[in-house]
Amino acid sequence: MPYLVMRYSGPGNVMGLQCCLLTARQGMVFKLPQYVYFSKSLCKRYFDLYESMVNHKENTSDNDISKVSVLETENDFIVLSKIIKNKIGLDLCYCPSGSFVIGSPEDEIGRLSEYGHEENQQKIEISKPFMIGKFPIVGAQFKYLADSELLKEYDSGSSLRYREDKICPVTMISYKAALRFCDLLNEKLSGIIPENYCFSLPTESQWEYACRAGTTTAFNNGKNLSKSKEESEKILDEIAWYKCGQPLSVGLKEPNSWNLYDMHGNVWEWCVNDLKRTSEDGKEFDAIAKGGSYLNEPASCRSAAWLGFNGKQKQHEYVGFRIALVPVG
Repeated sequence: MPYLVMRYSGPGNVMGLQCCLLTARQGMVFKLPQYVYFSKSLCKRYFDLYESMVNHKENTSDNDISKVSVLETENDFIVLSKIIKNKIGLDLCYCPSGSFVIGSPEDEIGRLSEYGHEENQQKIEISKPFMIGKFPIVGAQFKYLADSELLKEYDSGSSLRYREDKICPVTMISYKAALRFCDLLNEKLSGIIPENYCFSLPTESQWEYACRAGTTTAFNNGKNLSKSKEESEKILDEIAWYKCGQPLSVGLKEPNSWNLYDMHGNVWEWCVNDLKRTSEDGKEFDAIAKGGSYLNEPASCRSAAWLGFNGKQKQHEYVGFRIALVPVG
């Protein structure tokens, strides 16, 4: 039986770790030209992610399903989240109702620096709780749940080289296709999710509320950018993939306090334009994207940063999506 010997020393080479673990999983002989360094906790996290996203089992019983008919309490959401995870391998996190201030203060370092978009602050009420994906949708999940039409769009993308890792975020999926994916989830889970909720893309307000998880700083680890580039990058290294050339595996950076991963960096994420953002010519954007990506500087990965898009069928190598279970209407 093949095995892999690895030596621990320091924080690690994550790309090497991913390659080694997946190769070992596939039972192939793999000779390293040199030692790969990684943390023990990172190794365990990667194995756990691989198991939960790629090797989930459909073991939901009818008795489990009957436990949730209306979502009213936090416990209802937790039970439903476990059912959905067992049924189709999606992990959802609970977001309580509440209020927050969207946007950024005028003195926030990095504000408007790259794209010049308005980030004026306003108070937002989240009147009902919802759930949102613990991670962006990854390749294994998309392939498992997509229909032939969506798979055709997926396979037509130019970023297939990024998808060899089954827990790498999907990209080159249009806003329209991401909404179609949510419709398929609603069809597949009909009778399991209550009638007063449905799967959709989060609105910009819901996304930023979930990202912030009670924080008011530029990033959800409670920190702001520094005037020093080196210090700013050190701050973001804890929670995000950025300026790294391609999407990387989800879940290997630190989560926010609501246990959500990759809200900063990795890939921009499609959101519904509930705030009616407009372009310079006054035309309302078809969609918004939040979070920043592997291409961006730290300033574009802030909680308040956003991009506006016109063209619901356009695909982008730096945009993916995260699903949400939200109130109907």
